[in-house]
Amino acid sequence: MSSWLDSGVHGHAHHTERHADDIACFAILRDNPIPAAALSLFLEALADHCGADILRMKGLVSIAEDPDRPAVIHGVQHVFHPLVWLDRWPSPDRRSRLVFITRSVPRRWVEALLEAISAEVYA
Repeated sequence: MSSWLDSGVHGHAHHTERHADDIACFAILRDNPIPAAALSLFLEALADHCGADILRMKGLVSIAEDPDRPAVIHGVQHVFHPLVWLDRWPSPDRRSRLVFITRSVPRRWVEALLEAISAEVYA
């Protein structure tokens, strides 16, 4: 079994521990702001349906009701912390970015859930 850090012959360390095949890391980018109600419903659905398998989730989100200030979100399993608002975007890129580390939760399912909830809120 490999250690957490193995020194390379070229003078710096590398992370060599491998995860199980069912662990995935992915990011979802959204060009359009997300309505606050859609984000709330999305996070509730994630917690209810696959919370134990959301190992980590974090993001910077453009909220439709206040697109000039990004909201920072983060959660682990069933616990999603309250939004924290930044005073301004850290760069000109104002897309929402959600990063997930999951166990057996397909990216396509998470994307489809966010799309379906957002479409329902906009309807």
